[in-house]
Amino acid sequence: MLIAQTNHKKLMFADTAAVKARDQMFYCPACAQRVQLKTGQVIRPYFAHLPRQACHIFTEPETEEHIHGKLLLYDWLNKQRLAPELERYLPTLKQRPDVFCATTSPPSAFEFQCAAISEEELRFRTIQYMKSGIQPYWIFPVRKAVQTNAVQLSPMASMTSYEHSSLRRHSRLNSSYNIYLDIKQNSFYFRYLLGRVSSQKCLQAFSISELRHMSYFYLSEPPKPTIENRHVVVLMQIKKRQRYGRINRHHEVNFQQYLAAQFKQPLTMYPSAAGWPLPLATSFFNPSYVWQTLLLSQVKKQSSVSFHELTKSFRQLQAQELWQSRSQPLAPVTFEDLLQQYKELLQQMHLVSHTDQKVFSWQGDELFSTHLDQAFYDDQQLVQVWKNYMTRLLS
Repeated sequence: MLIAQTNHKKLMFADTAAVKARDQMFYCPACAQRVQLKTGQVIRPYFAHLPRQACHIFTEPETEEHIHGKLLLYDWLNKQRLAPELERYLPTLKQRPDVFCATTSPPSAFEFQCAAISEEELRFRTIQYMKSGIQPYWIFPVRKAVQTNAVQLSPMASMTSYEHSSLRRHSRLNSSYNIYLDIKQNSFYFRYLLGRVSSQKCLQAFSISELRHMSYFYLSEPPKPTIENRHVVVLMQIKKRQRYGRINRHHEVNFQQYLAAQFKQPLTMYPSAAGWPLPLATSFFNPSYVWQTLLLSQVKKQSSVSFHELTKSFRQLQAQELWQSRSQPLAPVTFEDLLQQYKELLQQMHLVSHTDQKVFSWQGDELFSTHLDQAFYDDQQLVQVWKNYMTRLLS
């Protein structure tokens, strides 16, 4: 840890103690036990508990990456005169954020999360912060989002469950993002999820900003990403593989049985109006071609279906394990939000009527194509509509 208390109950940085107070006694701010100052020619000065002491708040050892990152965040906030506090212990929560700002509205807790953490632990700590009126910011090292020495940022994301649980909702855009810190380039990377394309993969787009060009307020409204042609290329590669290759039928066995029973269609013949990634769908486990086919089958069957009826129907599908969702405390999404986003896309495709009411009214032709080549041809015609819609959505 980088801060300890003196005999006079004053907090002191390890860097300062190494220069001015080597002979003083220091104590842990959380458990009040004795700690010792550690120094060396290579490592940065830090405090550590004495052997056989147990402290559940301050744990050692700490990586150089973690130390560097939280000091970088501290300096960045300090330059904005936000009076940040390093490693402040919050006794009512029994939590110690890396950096805490009481002067922001609401107060802010910054966690530079370098090590793996369980989805349950991250969600629990997030909810605890929010219940106490504190806005948590989970920030990950950039290596978790960008491959080392990558020439170009990949349009595909394979994310951990805790990264999903830390997604934030953009204050103006109908999309969610994660925050990453590059401690070498002093830059923030904002990874926007464009939508799920399989059970494990999502399309992604980035925006990047140097810390010196950003204020604290931009963490809630970061720069917008750009939808590029390579997103279209990757999406069509996925659709081609779904049509002509192998779909992971183990994960989608219930959906496969549903298609066969309801429409006598194989999995590869899902409608071309389905399978389009949407930003608000990232809180749901199901790939887009699954839930959109389930929705479209309801709409086509009844010609006109209200949002309320669809929500009720999907609750029944949830009971059959055809529909699964996950909790994202910082990016809450209702099923109605998702319906509205998908309806807007279908309107651009001229497949549902333009109406202000919360109703899907089908105006397309047949839901399923007559053969596989026709289905993939229709995919190719609609992908540009998807790109144009996403560009407008994120502008």
